[in-house]
Amino acid sequence: MIKELLEIIKKEEGSKMQDGKHIPYRCSENKLTLGYGLLIDPDVPGAGITDAQAMMLLETSVNQFLVELHNNLPWYKEQPDPIKIAIANMAYQLGVPKLLQFKKTLDHIENGRYAMAAAECKNSRWFQQTPNRAERVAEVFNNYSKGE
Repeated sequence: MIKELLEIIKKEEGSKMQDGKHIPYRCSENKLTLGYGLLIDPDVPGAGITDAQAMMLLETSVNQFLVELHNNLPWYKEQPDPIKIAIANMAYQLGVPKLLQFKKTLDHIENGRYAMAAAECKNSRWFQQTPNRAERVAEVFNNYSKGE
């Protein structure tokens, strides 16, 4: 029954996609909507998503880009957990394609030169744009290079 209901709702509500991803759109009542009729318009009382829905989206997104990291950085799985988490944190914010442009940083990480990776992070446009987060990521690399 649930599967049939989901298919009916998808058909009835519709959605808007771009480049294979759902994007926000205005429904027939001109309210901001996402996915299959999920009302997210901040001007409508009660609209938005619950914490459980946000957590589900976060977990799905993280799982998806972790697969991308493993596919694009074969050495990723061999890194210590704090380093993997720092790289994943960057990937979540930047997206994997943009992260892959950090060629010097990634080369330093792959070869265990974590302090140099931290320096590269601090010498990036990313650091200028989001200095607090980038500093925390760089600190993970620095701390690991010191054996912490």
